[in-house]
Amino acid sequence: RFTWRRGTGLDWWHRIPPPDDTQYLIRAWGWPLPSIRSTILVGGAPPEVLEGIELAGDPSKLLPPVLPTRPLWRGIALNGIVLGGLWFVLLLGAAWMRTRVRTLRGRCTHCAYEVCTTDTPVCPECGTPIRLRRAPEAAT
Repeated sequence: RFTWRRGTGLDWWHRIPPPDDTQYLIRAWGWPLPSIRSTILVGGAPPEVLEGIELAGDPSKLLPPVLPTRPLWRGIALNGIVLGGLWFVLLLGAAWMRTRVRTLRGRCTHCAYEVCTTDTPVCPECGTPIRLRRAPEAAT
């Protein structure tokens, strides 16, 4: 059973040590949710890497640098949904804005040909139906 508390710095989450003498340090990384983790057994001397790849580092430090290798599937899935949704909104918003600006400037929404002076209901350049902004009618 895992109990988590908020960490500081690059390690986002730390596991609170279990009630017995065995102590683990679980570090998880990712944004907006943790999506990969490593586990170090810190109860003995020297610390033992249980999940992850131990990297060469400064031997005077208490804990070795570890490359995390354990995927957190829930975090990966939710990160994909959140970040994919942001990209979708960004790209959809750019296309909508381009169409809106072209319409306000009196241009074809497809090819940007100036259609405000034409009398035809379609663009003479590409054949797209014209959607122009109508001027408000004068009050009588």
